Amino acid sequence: MEDRKERIERLAPLVLEDRRQPVPDEWSHQIPWYFINVNHPAINPIYGAWMAKQGHRTAPSDMERTRFELSLLSNGALKYMEERYKREGRL
Repeated sequence: MEDRKERIERLAPLVLEDRRQPVPDEWSHQIPWYFINVNHPAINPIYGAWMAKQGHRTAPSDMERTRFELSLLSNGALKYMEERYKREGRL
């Protein structure tokens, strides 16, 4: 079976590319399309531990944040995303 980390590395640039697409005018606040609220009380300790493990003292880059979020998804969810990108011809 393929290594989970390799799958995340392949998916992260595609997810980030999707996030950088223009948003409809009615959503013009122009915030990034994050999956997860890292300030949520259930997620913040996990995020803090990940930040410490990565050696971050400041906010991670968009790519690093994307990798973190993907790391929280199940293998099934990652596989689904990978298959979708393959159907779209992007992977």
